[in-house]
Amino acid sequence: MSETWLENPLLTPIFDQIATLVEYTHVSIYVRDGNDLALLAYRGPVPSAVASLFNFPLARAGGARRVIGERAPLLIADAKADTPIARSFWEATKEVPDDTFDYIGSWIGLPLWIGGQVTGMLDLAHRERGYYTMQHVSLLQDYVGQVAAHIENAILYTHLEQRSAELQTLYALQQAIGSHLDIRVVLQLVADQARRLTSARQVLVFLREGETLRAAFGAGETSPRLEVGCQLPIFGSLIGQVLQTAQPLRIFDTLNDPRLDPEECHRLGIRSLLAVPLMAPSGPIGALLATNKVFGAFGPNDERVLALLASGAAVGLESARLYREEQNRRRIAEGMQQILTHLSADESLDEILNAVIGCAIDLMEAKAGAIFRSFPVSGPASLLAARGLDARLLELLCDPLIGQARLRTTSLSGQKQDGSEAALNGLWGTSTSEKAAVLDLREGRQAPTSFDLAIDRLARCFPTILSIPLTIKGDVIGLLEFYYDHPYFIPPDQRQLAQTIGQHVALALERKRLASKAEELVRLQERQRIAQALHDSVAQFLFRIGLEAEWCLKNVALDSETSRRLQAVRRLVARGSYELRSAIFALRQRPLTGEHSLVDLLEDQITEFQSESGIQARLVVSSGLVPVPAPVAEAIFRIVREALTNVQKHAKASAVLVSLHSEEGAVTVIIQDNGTGMEPASLLDVGETELHFGLSTMRRLATQLGGQLFVSNNDDHGLLVKARIPVMVQAGV
Repeated sequence: MSETWLENPLLTPIFDQIATLVEYTHVSIYVRDGNDLALLAYRGPVPSAVASLFNFPLARAGGARRVIGERAPLLIADAKADTPIARSFWEATKEVPDDTFDYIGSWIGLPLWIGGQVTGMLDLAHRERGYYTMQHVSLLQDYVGQVAAHIENAILYTHLEQRSAELQTLYALQQAIGSHLDIRVVLQLVADQARRLTSARQVLVFLREGETLRAAFGAGETSPRLEVGCQLPIFGSLIGQVLQTAQPLRIFDTLNDPRLDPEECHRLGIRSLLAVPLMAPSGPIGALLATNKVFGAFGPNDERVLALLASGAAVGLESARLYREEQNRRRIAEGMQQILTHLSADESLDEILNAVIGCAIDLMEAKAGAIFRSFPVSGPASLLAARGLDARLLELLCDPLIGQARLRTTSLSGQKQDGSEAALNGLWGTSTSEKAAVLDLREGRQAPTSFDLAIDRLARCFPTILSIPLTIKGDVIGLLEFYYDHPYFIPPDQRQLAQTIGQHVALALERKRLASKAEELVRLQERQRIAQALHDSVAQFLFRIGLEAEWCLKNVALDSETSRRLQAVRRLVARGSYELRSAIFALRQRPLTGEHSLVDLLEDQITEFQSESGIQARLVVSSGLVPVPAPVAEAIFRIVREALTNVQKHAKASAVLVSLHSEEGAVTVIIQDNGTGMEPASLLDVGETELHFGLSTMRRLATQLGGQLFVSNNDDHGLLVKARIPVMVQAGV
């Protein structure tokens, strides 16, 4: 076996001089490092790369323990003899791979005295068994006493080199922290450097995630159960204890440590380990774990190196955290600015809410989102805006089954509940609570009801949902929801952000509602002004024209043609007066904002129609009529007025029935008379006649609100006009 060198330049002449005094196969100097012995210099057959890794716990160092402990030389003339001291010597060599020291036949160990203390040990070995004697020991003692100062200088020089290497490592780490905004690069560098500097077979960087530790980065060998991605509990694991105590942990022999399961350590292939905490100003945030030193056991120097790297990793993590927080603050500020800009834009409500939900989804880092109006007593839910949801999911979210089931809920809560009720509380809660509900739709449900199956369908796409009630003065006016396509823990600050967005959306909806009411008031005031102007001017002119025509017919001798034309003028004036009174009546009506106002107006209209035409008329209103929004109510009023006008002009009827009822999210009005009806061809061909103009007007009033108009003859006689208009689409904000 060839001779290799691992020497301090200051010790080279000492090793040369010893060779002239005593023949050896190897010579080495170990220094104490706490309770360990670390190799300082070596000349012998073991490769220098291997020898540089020698480190022994003093308690397990066999012959070296005797030398240090008794502060006296130790001679093992025959190292391979079956004696207690020889067995103790070979027991210590188990820290290194088999056969590394098989060449040793005879051995001498001498304590090194520096400053009145034993600081280390010099040892010599020879291949020949029984080679060394006490005479060799005396020669070595005399010489070591003479060169003690030189040995002390060599130890100091080595310590300086170690500190210099540590500082270089720290500098390189600081450079990496400063040059890489991506903390992943820094942590991977920490893992690589830790493995190189401690000669560990494996190094893992664990980061704290709630009550667990996750191995986020690693270097070196891996085992099936100890690799990047594995998780350990903080409470109940040794690595977790490192976080709890904020102290390093060093174990020389895991197979004989009472704190560990030897069988488990054997399966994992761990014989020794060293773990240090990653400490941030707020407390421990992770741990750095090194396992299985290539030769020997982890020593105090390894602990210092690992602590140094852990400190750098913690600085990098803290810097990355502060950078992320600053970036997140900037992102939130910019996102909220965009949302506020959209909310204050002079655009339609649909355009505003669709732009807002898109910005909010990005800000909340969600997969999809939706804004709902406060839900009706029955029928499908009303959707104001949505992004990231396909037609199938939208249909599910607005399904009447879920809408009816939510009526059984009483509150929104930020706490988890079990079963479908938890999903209901978050998806469809209607109380005045302003708390956000975080739902885990993976929660198991007992009975596979149709509702549960619907929730399961939703959970497959979005396991986690964040629901924010939109409230104004304690009243829920809608719901803002964010959908995540993976199980997601939503931190409190993110929930607060969602609630802030919800508050701004609710205020915007209320502003739009108040603006609509203001516009409606202005419109009504303008209608009143026009009605008053028509009454005071045009109506009076028509009345005077009628009087003049009547006077001429009674008091002037007229030829037949002039008489016929004056009678035509009188009829036109009467017809114009009727139409004008109808228009003034409609213009002067109070706002059509509820079922009672609409019913009252229809009753007034039918009473006037009956008085003017002499045709019997009746209004029938079904029980449970849903609230009718103003646009729908106004359209129904005008359709009934147009239909009654057609009945008076063309139907030759003696009776008419008007019925009003609601069904499946729509309101239906039917006007039917007992008159002559219409020719089948006329029902299909709408021309420019006066009758067809009235039908076209009614059809336009219905279709512009998403409704339909049906006109048909009754089975026996008379005409039936039916208008069906949805109330959900036109519901006010």
